[in-house]
Amino acid sequence: MYAVYNILWTIAYALLLPCIFFGKKEYFSRKFAVGLPERKGDKTIWIHALSVGEVLSTRPLIKALKEKYPEKSIILTVKTTQGMKVAKKEFEAEVEDILFMPLDYSGAIKRIVKAVNPCLLLLVETDIWPGLIFGLKKRGIKIILVNGRVSPKTFKGYKQLKFYFKKILSDMEYLLMQSDLDRGRMIKTGVPEEKIKTAGNIKFDQAWMPMDEAERKKWRELLGISNETEIIVAGSTHEGEEEPVLKAFKKLAEKHSDLMLIIAPRKLDRTEAIETIGNSLGLKMMKRSGINADIEKKYNVLILDTIGELGRVYGLAAISFVGGSFAPIGGHNLLEPASFGCPVLFGPHMHNFVLMSELLLEHNGGIKVEDSDGFYFEMEKLLADRNRLKQMGENAKNFVEANSGAVNRVIDTAGGCIV
Repeated sequence: MYAVYNILWTIAYALLLPCIFFGKKEYFSRKFAVGLPERKGDKTIWIHALSVGEVLSTRPLIKALKEKYPEKSIILTVKTTQGMKVAKKEFEAEVEDILFMPLDYSGAIKRIVKAVNPCLLLLVETDIWPGLIFGLKKRGIKIILVNGRVSPKTFKGYKQLKFYFKKILSDMEYLLMQSDLDRGRMIKTGVPEEKIKTAGNIKFDQAWMPMDEAERKKWRELLGISNETEIIVAGSTHEGEEEPVLKAFKKLAEKHSDLMLIIAPRKLDRTEAIETIGNSLGLKMMKRSGINADIEKKYNVLILDTIGELGRVYGLAAISFVGGSFAPIGGHNLLEPASFGCPVLFGPHMHNFVLMSELLLEHNGGIKVEDSDGFYFEMEKLLADRNRLKQMGENAKNFVEANSGAVNRVIDTAGGCIV
């Protein structure tokens, strides 16, 4: 099985060789881990996180590992360019090195393993690397899946290729899943049940920083928003979601003159499309990157076309909406807005965060809406009932604080694997 997999990567390797001759040597080196020095000395703890969300979720894990194993160095790898930018900004002083994960080809894997020299690999969430898993297994290096989740789409793929995924997943030492639902799905892939544990979601264990009045004032001044203006933040939106959100906001703005929408697309290449939709609806649009001291700040929709600001901008919101949930993406992290004591609305497609969304609903800190009309209706009800809005915000914050502890369970499990 692994032999066939590696043959396919060998073909891909041959096809990418011309990159060297067409001025893409850096791209080739990154993809195949060329030029990385072989690390000598003590073995490291290796953490791999795919992109921005997974990178940020490792903060409490890295902190706990440093406290528990101060003698061990930590090396972080990421897959995407945006993930690398955030990783360097957030963790450059916390870890020994931050590297790009190369392609899952045997030669590249050998080089990255020599560069990291791990005693343990912690794979965050769902980024499964068959070649890497096989390569580490051969060397006797244990692997733990952390914050594991199995979406309905992934589960379908696992079942269709059960013979394949059973072998790959069974080669890991433990699979620490976010919920019992995820654990149940993983058991059905045929992985030995004793390897699979429900550990919870490490995202709950973030050191949530409240927003004080000084910071709130600073952000409002920076964005040109008056103290009287009430803010709705729609974060991590995808194609097909911005239009219904903007249409609902237009109706809300007709009733509430001091209302503003800040919309943060998951992918920044959505910026121009969002601006076009907003202009067609007659909304006053502005891009965050276009704000400067000389510009007259007269707008009621701000597009947050920046990386790394959404986490704090949620702190300005009276009400929030988390995207990836109107479109069938599976949702995004609800904890950031909830941690600020902000009611959280989300759509019907939350299969990547099933437990989180269900618990938030149970705590009465969030509302599930089906479409643009539901978005408008629930927003209007909250704006009309200040006591309910305040109570839901408090419920959301209490929900975040009550669901911690996953990191400790990861550390306990990892302790038996670190050599």
